[in-house]
Amino acid sequence: MKKYIQFFLIGLSALLIGQGGLILYHCYKSAHWSIVSGTIVSSSISHHIGYGKTAPYDSSDITYRYQVGSSSYINDIVMFAPASSSATSKVRQITDRYPVGRQVTVYVPSNPQKSVLELGATGYSWTKVVWGILLIAVAIIIFPIRCKIKGKISVRIN
Repeated sequence: MKKYIQFFLIGLSALLIGQGGLILYHCYKSAHWSIVSGTIVSSSISHHIGYGKTAPYDSSDITYRYQVGSSSYINDIVMFAPASSSATSKVRQITDRYPVGRQVTVYVPSNPQKSVLELGATGYSWTKVVWGILLIAVAIIIFPIRCKIKGKISVRIN
């Protein structure tokens, strides 16, 4: 049973590091993306009801239009990490930066459908990587030591 917990923790940490690492990779690659002008076509805040143990949260819904060559595109990705939070003020700040009709800079990769408005890593992407590293530490270092200590104590009692 203890080994299964250890494998689960290692798998979960690999998933977190992989997700955070992918976001960080896109942040790094985006430094070489093309820049075009765009226009905000919709900007609002959505309120989501939590289910079970999930707390209610808000998300910013921002849509923008831009053109690359002769093709026109519409996208809703503002940054590499999701623009959602349980703190309405944080989401409001993002939404206020992009009112309808505002001219914006759009960063476009070789696939122009995958654009963003803001470059760079956020706390969200780093948080996933850090939690992944902490879980690996628990699975590889702390968990086995604790199991060995419990095993030695149970041997002494018997």
